[in-house]
Amino acid sequence: MGWFKTVNRKFFAGLLAVLPILATLYLFYWGVTAIEGGLGAIVGFFLPAGAYRPGLGLLAGVVIIFLVGT
Repeated sequence: MGWFKTVNRKFFAGLLAVLPILATLYLFYWGVTAIEGGLGAIVGFFLPAGAYRPGLGLLAGVVIIFLVGT
């Protein structure tokens, strides 16, 4: 039964190392998609038909952050 405690301890140590990384990646993905969805619609409204490309909403978000920071 001593091996079970070792396996259990190593499993939870690995879980504690992996969960924050996965949570960070998920929050980053969620933030990027939220910004792209929200600002992408606004940017697409002002551009001519067919001129919108994926990523312009994120680019607009980065520009807004820089403008607010100055």
